[in-house]
Amino acid sequence: MTQKSHSHALACFMAGIVGSIVIMRIGHRFLINWIPFVVQIAIAAFYFTGTLVYIFIWKRKAARQQIDSGAVLGFWHGVLRYFIALDLCMFGFQKIFHLQFAIPLGMLDNPFSSLSGEEMMWAFFGHFYAFTVIIACLQFMGAIMLLFRKTRLLAVIFLLPLLFNILLLDYFYNLGMVVNVYITILVIAMIYLLLLDYDRLAEFFLKAKDNAPVLKLKSPLLKNVIRLSIFYIPLLLLAGYKFPKSYPRIMGKYEVKSVLVNNTDQKLKPCRDSLLTKIFIDNYDFVMEYNNYQARLIGSYQYNEQTRQLKAIWRYPVNMHDTLNVHVADGKIPGSRIMSGRMGKDVIKIDMQKVNPNDAYGNAR
Repeated sequence: MTQKSHSHALACFMAGIVGSIVIMRIGHRFLINWIPFVVQIAIAAFYFTGTLVYIFIWKRKAARQQIDSGAVLGFWHGVLRYFIALDLCMFGFQKIFHLQFAIPLGMLDNPFSSLSGEEMMWAFFGHFYAFTVIIACLQFMGAIMLLFRKTRLLAVIFLLPLLFNILLLDYFYNLGMVVNVYITILVIAMIYLLLLDYDRLAEFFLKAKDNAPVLKLKSPLLKNVIRLSIFYIPLLLLAGYKFPKSYPRIMGKYEVKSVLVNNTDQKLKPCRDSLLTKIFIDNYDFVMEYNNYQARLIGSYQYNEQTRQLKAIWRYPVNMHDTLNVHVADGKIPGSRIMSGRMGKDVIKIDMQKVNPNDAYGNAR
């Protein structure tokens, strides 16, 4: 039909899908004790279906010129903006009342690697309540501006980076498929609202005369060389920087299966608190952990890929002076390694297994 027809259909669809998801989110979180989940689904489905049906009703009436298309389009834009603003305010109040970014205190003492992506993100952002309140206030401010015609565009420009940042966090910290799909839809809706003012934005950012003073250089080439210097200066500086070497073959987190010191199995010792349990090898450090994270040897290491000799010199604790000199061999099981050599004056042999053989750092997936 016409471009206006497609625009109207898209507005109805966006208002329908965003509104139905917001209805479901509010109902599932706050109304589940009063309204059965099946009824909530039915309400959201009825609303979404109604918006789709209305698209065809509008097209028929518009063809007969029985409807004010501009007014109806404005109505659906208003519905879309309202549901986005409502959702933002709901999340803002949840942050203020400790319903978001709240993580059990007992979990905070768990090893960092044991936390899921969502738990790590919530622990980080929820560490300072004032920071949480600031994020909530930004959501309130954007939501309020979104509801007024004169501040609508400013609200979209203000909220789009905020929502895009949330999208990246949700995807990379693996908050779940449902959450990822919804935040993607929300970002698309904001882009749609932004493009409604494409002509204004193009005029303001690309066509309008710039009143700021102009830096005048005789040579355009020199001006471009200066502009590009923001890239080549850091690259030149980094070219002379001594980066730590990476050894993917041995890097990772390992669980120690057995330790022999002077041909004596350390598991037979009466004191088990000093038993070596984990080894960590990354770009910078070689770490040996004895039963818990508070009992560790931390040092820098050198590794020869040809001879497979590894040397670690400890810097923590400061009174540890026994240098580790070992040969690293592959074990029979994929991801297993056998280190044999000396720790100071002691002959040592360590049989260890990488936690995740597919990950160079041994991170849990």
